[in-house]
Amino acid sequence: MEQLNKGRRAGRLAFALAVVVLLAVFAAAESATAAAPAGTLEQAKAAARVRDYSTMVRILKPLAGRGDAEAQYLLAAQYRNGRGVARNYRAAF
Repeated sequence: MEQLNKGRRAGRLAFALAVVVLLAVFAAAESATAAAPAGTLEQAKAAARVRDYSTMVRILKPLAGRGDAEAQYLLAAQYRNGRGVARNYRAAF
């Protein structure tokens, strides 16, 4: 009987450990996707080089929102020129 109880305890422990590991994996994946920036300034510039202005704007908006001065400047230029967004002089300045 004691052997059976040890087996049950080991099974419960293995199950609990598996649940904890799965929760940790899901939590890490969630925090990695939430914390990952939409893109970098270099990615935005690369999009501009191939004239993919909508992607450039999509990358620049979060960077500019976090206070990146170069991203703010480049985003303003996109609004001023109407590339990737509708021309909007108020948003540009």
